[in-house]
Amino acid sequence: MSKSTSINDLPKNQSGKDDDLQESMMVNSILKEIENEEEVINDENEDSLKYIMDTSQIPPKIQNEIPTTEMIQSATNEYFNQDNLPHMETLNSIQEEKKEISNLLNDTPTPSATIKKSGFMPDVDGLMNNIKNRILGPFIILCLFMLLTFRKVNDAIFRLLPKLRTISGDISSLGNLLKGLVLAVSYFIMSFFI
Repeated sequence: MSKSTSINDLPKNQSGKDDDLQESMMVNSILKEIENEEEVINDENEDSLKYIMDTSQIPPKIQNEIPTTEMIQSATNEYFNQDNLPHMETLNSIQEEKKEISNLLNDTPTPSATIKKSGFMPDVDGLMNNIKNRILGPFIILCLFMLLTFRKVNDAIFRLLPKLRTISGDISSLGNLLKGLVLAVSYFIMSFFI
């Protein structure tokens, strides 16, 4: 690295001529620029040296060795051959979603996407299953209630438990409570099979 002469150490021309003064001012400005450039270069060299010496830039060692391309490739193959990958069902559902999205973007929608896009019928199969599940319970309760109100069922209850009959020959409140209990237990049992 070269040492430059300071501006103050340069000889000054005392001749008083304008040309000499302009030349000396030009020389002084050039010398200042050179000093500034050397400082910038020194700063850049220092930053480069700091970057090279930074330990975070050194790749991690595997078993006290810096990993080679082959080691990285084999580790990658081992990782992707393990059971860490998503199951095929998940991959298939992701691919189907991608197809639907690309169809929507390309304006060639599938029939189900058209129905969903229009907003009139969101998901017909899901809607029908939902209606079926919600109607099935009340329908079963209605059927069981109708069965328990038949006269022959009342006669069978009177044969087993004669005290549940009133004086007029109808079923008592305790008998109706028993029928309600039979209805609730029957629906509870059937709910496991529906």
